[in-house]
Amino acid sequence: MDQLIKFINNLNAAQRAVIIGSFSLLFIFLIGLLIYSNMKANDEKLNYTIATSLTKNQVMMASNELEASGIPFSIIGSGNNLTLRTNKDNINIAKIKLVTSQTITSKHTGWEIFDKSSLGTTNFENNVKLLRATEGELARSLESLNGIISASVKIARPKESVFTQKKTDPSASAVLSLRQGVALTQKQI
Repeated sequence: MDQLIKFINNLNAAQRAVIIGSFSLLFIFLIGLLIYSNMKANDEKLNYTIATSLTKNQVMMASNELEASGIPFSIIGSGNNLTLRTNKDNINIAKIKLVTSQTITSKHTGWEIFDKSSLGTTNFENNVKLLRATEGELARSLESLNGIISASVKIARPKESVFTQKKTDPSASAVLSLRQGVALTQKQI
């Protein structure tokens, strides 16, 4: 220790500045290397969101698509509010795969049909939109149930007339595509 102090005391101001600058640069380089390696480690983790608010059926189809493409992913959440995640290197590829295969996009139009409204819509157009939105939301609800792969709902509303006193109720039909081995009970129907 005495030799180190004697060595430092024998240095002039310029030599001391060079040594302090060198150690400072080395320290900054090591801190930068540590930060970079930590960022690289985070990029490899599956913490980049591909899609959110997915149903179990959508996640099942999406996971088949991602596995076939060799993309690592994780599923978080519960019920019909699931999230798919992957690493930074695969996030864009995964999103493109799922969007082009239409596994995570809903094929039913729901209440979002009213998001785009124009001033010139007629009562007839609004009634058609209401019918389509109701059918789409019912189909989505059915597809969220376990064992149902896809659903199609059609609603028949009777025309209103001022000349009839008897009012008939609307009726609906649903066509379900069930997963293999799943059967509906009479109570479920």
